[in-house]
Amino acid sequence: MMSFYDFAKRIVQGYFLLFFRYKVRGIENIPQEGSALLCANHISNRDPLLVGVTSSRKVHFMAKQELFRLPIIKQLLPHVGAFPVNRDAVGASTIKTTLKLLKSGHVIGIFPEGHRSKTEDLQEMKAGAAFFALKSRSMLVPVGIIGPYRLFKPVYVHFGPAIDVDAFITEHEDLDGKEQLHLLTELLSQRIDALIHGGVGVDKE
Repeated sequence: MMSFYDFAKRIVQGYFLLFFRYKVRGIENIPQEGSALLCANHISNRDPLLVGVTSSRKVHFMAKQELFRLPIIKQLLPHVGAFPVNRDAVGASTIKTTLKLLKSGHVIGIFPEGHRSKTEDLQEMKAGAAFFALKSRSMLVPVGIIGPYRLFKPVYVHFGPAIDVDAFITEHEDLDGKEQLHLLTELLSQRIDALIHGGVGVDKE
């Protein structure tokens, strides 16, 4: 029997294929087992849905806590992998839920900029994605979303090669935790920026 998540995913895939004709590259870069963080630039409210339907695995996302106060919506959100977050001050419960999911081998979708970019260029990234990756030893997958979203015009999603966090920690074991956090955030930012600006090639035929 098809799960609610898979059913909803097919519906949303149809929506994006019809109206935005999305194109995907690098899906083989998503680890097929074990925990991972899909880390994307943020240009639209549609981004979480687009990352979710183009991923080969179920993706859990943080959703603003206000949505969990809405009738019906609050009952549907857990079925599509969403859990609440206060965007102004991430609380202990959100951190605990995220780490629990990662340590159980799940995939988390995250937008390290924190807010949508008005220019579509990558903004300064927050350290949350690197923090969760270092704490859980999860793979980091940079994701470039290349828009803008325009009806019947393609939007591009490029999953880049994953950053092996275990190897990163071993390579930089001489650094303290704060320095590793900063360096990993910078590395992730560079990888996402390269995807956005075609540094590893995006086919726009």
